[in-house]
Amino acid sequence: MPAATESSDELRVEFTLTPEEARAALAEHFGSARRKRVLRLWFLIGLLLCLPFGLAALDISRPEQLVTPARLCLLAWLIALPIAFPIVHRLWGRLVPPLLLEPTTVTLSESGFTVARTHFAGRGVWPYFTSWRELKACFALAQAPSSVLLIPKRALDPQQAEALRALLHRQLPG
Repeated sequence: MPAATESSDELRVEFTLTPEEARAALAEHFGSARRKRVLRLWFLIGLLLCLPFGLAALDISRPEQLVTPARLCLLAWLIALPIAFPIVHRLWGRLVPPLLLEPTTVTLSESGFTVARTHFAGRGVWPYFTSWRELKACFALAQAPSSVLLIPKRALDPQQAEALRALLHRQLPG
């Protein structure tokens, strides 16, 4: 059961994210554009690796060499990837890091924060987070370009949510 307690100087939030909540929050925070950029980058890398082999094997004066393994590799890459791209994109969007689904206790104060999960506990200071965003159902505290701490709003009552919002405004850029 989610719980939040607030003392005079710290806010303690206990929660467990569901896979659906985590998936929705990650999609809202990172967006699908990032996944598409990564997949396009891999496509271009593969194309650039196959293209020199295909061009090097091109010798029009020798018709018996029109079909070479390098050209077949390039052709397979050009045909298969546009088919695989949407499938991989959808599957990647369904992945949720297991760490996000563990029971979590987050304690926030002016001096720093602690995060306790089933297999991990850590303490840190505010500069560890680079920014924060308020999403529809969560507060997202960014630790790095690809790492985020999610705190669901359902674990907070309205006064605690406002206290958390004020604390985040004081400690981190928006």
